[in-house]
Amino acid sequence: MIPIIYDLAEAAHILGFSESYLRSKLRDRTFAGMKRAGRWAMTEAQIEAAIESMCIEARPADPPSPSGLSKRSRLARRLNSQKGA
Repeated sequence: MIPIIYDLAEAAHILGFSESYLRSKLRDRTFAGMKRAGRWAMTEAQIEAAIESMCIEARPADPPSPSGLSKRSRLARRLNSQKGA
C-alpha cells in the first residue's frame, strides 16, 4: 500500500506547529521526514511517530502522607513551630 504523504504545511497543521519550527525539527533530525524535489514532506507513519516522541508517561500519584498533610502544609507547620519556639 502506498503511504499518504503530507507536505510541510499540512504536516505542520496536523502537528500544531509552525512550518519553520517543523522544518527545523526535520533538519536537525528530531523528527523523521523526507525531501521531495528539495521540499520537506512526511508520511502518515512519520507524523504518528513524531506525535509519539512528544508524549510522556504520567507519573504515578504520590501516596498520601501519614499525617494527612500536603508537603506545603507540613512545611508551613514546621516553619510556624520554629517561629513560636
